[in-house]
Amino acid sequence: SCSRFKQRSAPEWVSLSDGRDLCLECVSSIVVDTKDAQPLYEEVLAFYKSMGMTHPHKAPCLLVDAPTLQEYSNKEGRDTHSGGPVFHVRGLTLATVYSSVRTIVRVKTRDVGGLLPISSTSTPIEVGPAATTCSVSAILIMYGLPRLLTGCIMAHELMHAWLRMRHVTGLDLQVEEGLCQLMAMLWLDQQHDKMQGDSVQQRLASYFGFQIREDTSTVYGDGFRIAYDAFQRHGGGMRGVMGVINSVLSTGRIA
Repeated sequence: SCSRFKQRSAPEWVSLSDGRDLCLECVSSIVVDTKDAQPLYEEVLAFYKSMGMTHPHKAPCLLVDAPTLQEYSNKEGRDTHSGGPVFHVRGLTLATVYSSVRTIVRVKTRDVGGLLPISSTSTPIEVGPAATTCSVSAILIMYGLPRLLTGCIMAHELMHAWLRMRHVTGLDLQVEEGLCQLMAMLWLDQQHDKMQGDSVQQRLASYFGFQIREDTSTVYGDGFRIAYDAFQRHGGGMRGVMGVINSVLSTGRIA
């Protein structure tokens, strides 16, 4: 789960029911099920609030197995083979976007015997971007991951959720995923600072951060670097985050 190389002679591994292996360092902080994940979920929500990005409502956060995650990824039309990092394939935000409304339209009919029959049909009408609304039903996270990776995925998915809860859709994929990776990285940085004295967890936080920074994909890696550069130009911290977010909300681009 942490991408650590497994030595054939080493017995330091625990197998999950779906075939994944965990090193003993990951087992020490594993997030097992939905109930187990709630304190961490509250912590990541509080992190967003500290950055000035309170979620309008708290979407359920559910831990699921790989087949369930894949099933809902397919239903959402998500491409799980685009070369993204582990956060791309181990978390999913379930959202419904409403951009049209079925309305009644009169249908022209022939005059029969002096009477004009009344006939109508239900037709979808596009309401336009300004009237598009979204609903976030749940955030799905793969179970059995170490705490830092689980929280990092939560931070990524909660950025998707925050945008949908504000009815923001249609962003360029690189822009949106770059924002999500920025928030995941900032959460990891905060965790690293909090873990003074715990070299194992600090090393793991640094490794997951390295995966984000050095990712070579166009959407996730380049997207993160563009977002992080803008974050620094806006002054870093809460000010930097809000500067990036406001530019995206007003222009659809990271500036």
